[in-house]
Amino acid sequence: MNMKDAIRDVIDGTKQYEFWVTFGKNDIKSRHRRSVLGQWWITLSVAVFIFAIGGLYRGAFEHENGNYLLYFSVGYIVWQFISATVNGSSQILNKSEAFIRQNFFGGYSVYLYRLVYREVLVFAHHSVIFPIVLLIVGWEHVPSVIGLLLALLGMSWVILTAFFGGIIVSIVAVRWPDFVPIIQNLVRLAFFATPIIWREGSLGATGLFVSKINPFAHYIAIVRDPLLAEGSLLNSWAYVLVFTSMVIGLAFMALGYAKRKLIFWL
Repeated sequence: MNMKDAIRDVIDGTKQYEFWVTFGKNDIKSRHRRSVLGQWWITLSVAVFIFAIGGLYRGAFEHENGNYLLYFSVGYIVWQFISATVNGSSQILNKSEAFIRQNFFGGYSVYLYRLVYREVLVFAHHSVIFPIVLLIVGWEHVPSVIGLLLALLGMSWVILTAFFGGIIVSIVAVRWPDFVPIIQNLVRLAFFATPIIWREGSLGATGLFVSKINPFAHYIAIVRDPLLAEGSLLNSWAYVLVFTSMVIGLAFMALGYAKRKLIFWL
């Protein structure tokens, strides 16, 4: 295990920003080649889902301040970023095999930068849904400047964790390909075990317990709660600070162990 190689890999990856910025944009463009709306088709489908499901479950999970649609939309948009990053990480190194075998960059983190940058762009597209929802639920729910800043800080932390978590997932997926469908199915199940459609207090003691031990719930909370001016931010931040520290440590350990072996696993 060579931790220095792993740290150098992550640092050198930042210097290759021209590659992952260019290819991250091209990934989005190639998905919607010759399409009039391009990436906005995905955003439109997300918006339709939010308004359809939000309207369907509003009666069951509406809060006394009438902000359920806002609660669901923010949670779902952040979830879209998290799930896309996790699922994408399970395939990113295999899809980048041609670059890796030709040793274009001599490292592996650059491909995770490409993935995360791409999903950040997609997240930015989806974020335009938020002001539309505000128009519907009423401008009295407009977050404060401090709330917006805290939400941006929370999203930055989600992105950081997604990058290092992606390193772990990508290495596991290359070493043991059978884990790829397992990871994807776990992410699908995690959606229903995370307070996105439902609220923490709406499912009784079980819902509270699940939301407290579920890391996805806390990462969504540090973005959503400041915007809605509710929840216990200190508890969620304490949880994610510890969890992210563990993820970063494991990511460097995994990359240090696998860096010289990954080429033989592909």
